[in-house]
Order: sequence, then structure tokens, then C-alpha cells
Amino acid sequence: MMKKITCERAQEILVRAVKQVSCEEVPILDALGRITAEDLYALHDLPIARQAAFDGFALCGLDHKGGFQVVEPYSCDPDKPFILQAGEAVHVGTGGLLPQGTEAVVQWEHGTLLENKSFIPTEVIPGSNIKKGGEDFKSGDLLVPRGTCLAAGLVGLLAAFGISKVSVLRRPKVLIISIGSGIIPYDGVPKPGETRDSNGPLLTSLVLRERGQVTALEVLGAKKIDEMRPTLEEIFHQSDLVFTTGGTFAGNRSEGQGFLEKIGAQELFSGVQLKPGGHVGAALWEGKPMVMLSGNPAACLVCFELFACPVLRMMQGLSPVLPRIQGRSLSSFSKKSMARSFLRAHVEWDQAGWTVEILPGQKPSMMRSFLGCNALIDLSPDHPPIQVGDMVPVILLDSVFPGSHHRERA
Repeated sequence: MMKKITCERAQEILVRAVKQVSCEEVPILDALGRITAEDLYALHDLPIARQAAFDGFALCGLDHKGGFQVVEPYSCDPDKPFILQAGEAVHVGTGGLLPQGTEAVVQWEHGTLLENKSFIPTEVIPGSNIKKGGEDFKSGDLLVPRGTCLAAGLVGLLAAFGISKVSVLRRPKVLIISIGSGIIPYDGVPKPGETRDSNGPLLTSLVLRERGQVTALEVLGAKKIDEMRPTLEEIFHQSDLVFTTGGTFAGNRSEGQGFLEKIGAQELFSGVQLKPGGHVGAALWEGKPMVMLSGNPAACLVCFELFACPVLRMMQGLSPVLPRIQGRSLSSFSKKSMARSFLRAHVEWDQAGWTVEILPGQKPSMMRSFLGCNALIDLSPDHPPIQVGDMVPVILLDSVFPGSHHRERA
């Protein structure tokens, strides 16, 4: 078991411990945000045949002089083909199939309709306003690669081909355990010396953001592990991984380490060279990954983004790497620690590029920096104090552009 390793080494260890979840089939109406488990192809040309690009009239015989005779609406029944004759016009709707003989489509507003019998176009351009069959997609074209996060537009695209169900990766199931003798459930009333569990709901929300599913949120608090073990083991066997918060440091032996010993888990590492959250650890419980996060709220948030989020993403076949940018700092910060530091920050994009504001309340225990937090500033151990206008390295979190870094192919 390794101690006080670098962030990159910790991430590497966790990624190697991850196994991709199985797949399941879901209706496309429930597929938004899910990750495709297979390549999806066009089942036919789109459009299937020539279509009108606008409401108007389909015309035949463009060298015809005067008005075009308006004929009765036609049937698209292939067994009763309708052929437009020279000098004739027929009303068509946007996306409607065009009859044989159509040479152009003229919009309603670009002509004059006389007593519903004759249509006089202002101007006719051969081939105008006609969508060709297959001009959007050809049968067999790759629509959606495996490992794609389904956005609303992609759901609509699948519907256009009559695809009603899609194979997606199952949502990872996560057991969340809050450890600490003074911790009580978040909806309880604390007595002197007790603290509400805010990290459990925080982690629950972050897991849901990453398309995970929380099997249970358990608070050990004053309960002994031996009392809870049957319940935890039952829930554990329904889960793919475990996140714990709290109990990561208490001198030579933490509550978290005692918990690992009780359940027979194998520690992978304990302690990472960073602030906040330097006591983060990881283990394997019957082959399933565990990420042990700090009980300090800000440290819990930061280390989720750095270590737990990549695990959830890898389980779904996505890249574990979060997007990075260089941003111009709107704040100053006197960096006193020689450790690698991650500052909670707010980024915005304007005409001059990315700007980043260091949020107030940077202590590991403070939650004020959660307000508006959508990025982390990554400062190396030897990084000098930040001055207003300095360019700094920034990690974008999912709240900048929700779903924006979930497009990678597996």
C-alpha cells in the first residue's frame, strides 16, 4: 500500500482498478444523457425520397407561360403513383414527399394564388426548395458511435429512423457511507458535539450528475461497524463501487482504516500530495473500488472531482480526463503552502477569453466556496502567489457546460 503519492499516480491506480459496467436496453425517451453501448447506423436514406423544403407549390414545366393549374392534393401511396404534368402545380407541405415530375417548389409567399385554381409564381429557379433523397444521411451511415453521451438532438435523430430502443451502459450503482462518531443524518437535529452529514447529499448529487445511481446513503456515526455490517454487505453486493467520506485521519490509525480492516478491504493508497483533501485514500472491497474522501466539505468536493469522478466516467467507457484551459485571474491569492493546491473558482467566457475568479472561503472546512464553483485552479507546489491578470491553469467542472466533456468515444 502506497502513501502520499502524487495526484496523477493516484488517478492511474484507480483507473486500473475500474471495470466497465454492463449494458441494458432503454426506450429512447429515457435515453437522454446515457452512454451508448454500440454503434448506431442509419437504417435508410434520410430523407427517404425527395421532399419539399417549405410549404408551397410543386411545379412541373418551368418553361410554362402564365399561371400553373392547381390540381387536387395527391396520394403518396406507392401503388398509386401521381405524376405532375407540365403546367400543373400541387400544394405541398414542409417535408412532404414530392410527386414525380416536380422540377421546383415555390413558397406560398413567392407567388399569387387565384381562386385556388391557378398559381402564378414571382420567380422560379429549377431545383429550388427540393430536398434530395439521402442528402442528409445515406443508409448505413454511422449515426452515433459507441461511447457517446446521448444529447437531445441525438435522441431526435434516432427517432427519425424509427429507432425506439437503444443499448446503453448501465448506470453505475454507488454505496455512499459517511464515517465519524459525531456525524448524524442531514435531516436530524444535532446535539452538542454532533454535525449534520452534508457530504452524503453532496456526493449523492455528484453521483447523479455523472449518471450514477445511489444504492444507499448510510451514516455510521455512533453506530459500530459490527452492528451495520450485515446491512452494508447486503447493499454492497448490489453496488458497483463505494464512496466513503470522513474518518480519513486520526493520528496513526484513522476510523476509515479501522472500517477497511473490519470489512477485509485491500488498501491501494492512503494519502495524496495535494490540498485540500490530502488524506484521501482508495481500496478494493471484494474487487470493487472504494474511494475514501475527506470529511471536510470542500476537500470532499475537490477530491470527488479529481478521483471519484474519473472512476464513474471510466465505468461508463468515457475518458477520465476533465477539460483544462488557461484563464485570466480576476483575483489575487497569496499561496503560502508548498503543496499542490486546488482552489475553488468560477470561470466565465467573454470576448477576451476565459476569466477566472477565486472564490472566498478556501479553507477545507468552508462551504462558501461552493457558491458559483464551476472550476478548480490547479497550482503546482512551486507556483508563485497569484496576481490579478495572471494566467492560471484551470480544470473545468461539469457545471460550466453540463455534459460538455461527456462526448468522447470509448
